[in-house]
Amino acid sequence: MSPEDIEAEERAKRIAEHNRKHAAEIAEREARKRKEKEEEEAKKREIRAKQEANRDTVTASDRFKRLQQQRQQDEDEDEEERLSHIWKVTVPQRSTLMLEVQYQPTEIKAHTFSLPVRFVGGTVPPELRREIKAEAVSPRLLLSATLLDFETKVVTTSVVSAPTVASVLELDLTNTDKRAVNWAVDVEALKKYPGVFQMEPSERSIQVDQTVTVRAGFTPKEPIHYQLALPIFISPPQGEEESAAESSSQPAPVDRSRAYLEIRLKGSGVVPTLYFDRREVVLPTVPLNIKSRQVFFVNNEGYDLIELKVRLPSDTVRIPITVEFPEGQMMGLAKSRIPVEVSLLSPKPISFTCRLEFLDGEGVSYSMPVSGTCDNCLLTLYDYLNLNPDFYEIDDTRDPPTLAETEDAEDRMGSEAAPSQRSERSQSAVGSSAGWVIDLSADFLVRWLNGTVLKSVIETYPQDLIASQGRQLHEIVEILTGKKIGPLKQKGPTVTTGGPATSAPEKSGKEVSGSTAGPKVLKTVAAYEDILNYLKQNGALLSHVRPEYLLTMENFIKYMQGLPCKPIRTHSGRLVSHMSRRPLERQFMKRAPEAWTNTVLQTVKIFLLNRLTPRVFLSMAGVSSTSSSETGEADPSSPHFDTSNISDSNLYSPAEALLLRWLSYHYKRVDRGQNPRPITQPSRDLRDSLVLANVVMSHIPESGPLLQNLKKPCTAPEHYEQNAQRLIAVLQEMGLHLDLKPQDIAEGNSRDLLLYLLWLGQQLPH
Repeated sequence: MSPEDIEAEERAKRIAEHNRKHAAEIAEREARKRKEKEEEEAKKREIRAKQEANRDTVTASDRFKRLQQQRQQDEDEDEEERLSHIWKVTVPQRSTLMLEVQYQPTEIKAHTFSLPVRFVGGTVPPELRREIKAEAVSPRLLLSATLLDFETKVVTTSVVSAPTVASVLELDLTNTDKRAVNWAVDVEALKKYPGVFQMEPSERSIQVDQTVTVRAGFTPKEPIHYQLALPIFISPPQGEEESAAESSSQPAPVDRSRAYLEIRLKGSGVVPTLYFDRREVVLPTVPLNIKSRQVFFVNNEGYDLIELKVRLPSDTVRIPITVEFPEGQMMGLAKSRIPVEVSLLSPKPISFTCRLEFLDGEGVSYSMPVSGTCDNCLLTLYDYLNLNPDFYEIDDTRDPPTLAETEDAEDRMGSEAAPSQRSERSQSAVGSSAGWVIDLSADFLVRWLNGTVLKSVIETYPQDLIASQGRQLHEIVEILTGKKIGPLKQKGPTVTTGGPATSAPEKSGKEVSGSTAGPKVLKTVAAYEDILNYLKQNGALLSHVRPEYLLTMENFIKYMQGLPCKPIRTHSGRLVSHMSRRPLERQFMKRAPEAWTNTVLQTVKIFLLNRLTPRVFLSMAGVSSTSSSETGEADPSSPHFDTSNISDSNLYSPAEALLLRWLSYHYKRVDRGQNPRPITQPSRDLRDSLVLANVVMSHIPESGPLLQNLKKPCTAPEHYEQNAQRLIAVLQEMGLHLDLKPQDIAEGNSRDLLLYLLWLGQQLPH
């Protein structure tokens, strides 16, 4: 026998001996770790079970109701924060903060309390301990209110044809004294704003226990804020100016030497305007040739009659969005709110951010930022595939497979149910003790990054990435590209079409954001803009990822609160003109993990997945070495090696189509027609591990004895896990190590399995 034959025989004996020795060990290991793994996967199983149960019962209407309830809950929490009596104030070093204490009692009694000021953490230093005393006495003249707030009122313009009607509020004055009381309001201050505020009557006599209603009007002349304080005077108490005998007949004259109370009037004049119900529109990411829809609302504030017009981006070929008005374009006093539907349908990969310009009758423009992404790649389409399982079908008969929406997808109510997928992340996410929304699928992504790319290990995701301030993202880019990228110069595109983009450069830092956050925050935002734009220039579809979502939470809040805030009109009708902390925290908890996941996956896509070209595929191990020709090159006539149609799928990228070809080729090479099966959906076709086992055996023939006893067919969940566990053990025995769990294969999604295939294709012997 030749030395090669002897070595092969000895190796086969060692493998067989190893198989016998470890058979009992594997069985013992399975029993010992089963309980631990069941506990570890309990939450995931529960969520997946709920997903499966809901697939048959959750309709588009149910999702719409759920999203409406969530939105109302968020608005209620915002209102609760707005009305909160607890405030956090930061006093700069060596500065003075002036406090004004107002006393407005609601019952007749004396009040004594300590000044409610303390350091964060609960301590009250001696220098802040102050006692406040006040006493409420029985009123002689009872006012129903001391503040008349007219809020906003539209100022008359040429656009508004109807005559302006004053906003009117009423104030009740009740005599609680034992005699008639004369009262008078000093209306001299009204002359400061002629014709703006009116008050009738401004003086009168009130008999005992009688009530007089005072009507105050507000007609603003300019779009400014108005505020006045009007003193009210009454006749003096009994005994000071007249005797008791005279008190019952005629009240004493008004005493103008001292004001009894002040009536405050305030209101704001505003020009006719339009408000949106949100600050931006993010269309859901969809496959190619699948329509993405989103509906938002436009609110009319003051226009008597207006036909709403919209100006689309100039280049609708590169940005193929359309705008429709389901209820027409006319708005007026009777119809103050109309829906607008934005849709996107693209035959090629694209990611963009643009602005829709809505015009009133005088050409005044109101802009709405719109972002959208279309792609044919599992790394991009995970959300769509995971959240809409009932609304699409995959055609396995085509090569490569394609996706088509079902008839039910047309009934999804594009206004809320379909596009608001971000709000439904509870189906695939759990909350941690710190309040983070954690995408369960990121668990495999983190282990894959730690095992294949990163030098510095990620322990908590995305907190470690955030804490590194972009260093680990730089590391991922440099390792995948194989070169140092150094400091990045910002030349960011607004449109990406799967390759280098050619749009106008963006500005960076404070100049582009307009935020008044500190220089350190703006510098970090500019650095993230550099990284994102570098990735976009290389084909990453990341226009919907904002650099501020990559910041720490505190820096994110500082940045957002430093931006000029565009008011929005919520569904409950409240006008929100500021960004408060609690909704920003909720927004960050949901968006930050998503932003990091999208950024990392797009980096893997452009620098690793897209390297798999037809030429690379035809030179891969097991492909180039198997041929009917004498040269050993792949036979182009074989259907496995025909790469002419790999770009025809709206679901799979050319590289992913080649990976499916690679799987199918090696499976058939080992199976030899005994159990033919199509390989078109990784999450379905790889879960029993049989295809993967054939791929391994095709590359490493001596692994055959270890993988021939896999369970087939798999008829129970434990069969899938047992096969996956055996496959993982054999790969580890062959020196192929990755932090892989049996559930990653037996219950994995197509996106994670694609990452696994990228690793496996690189690790198998070449």
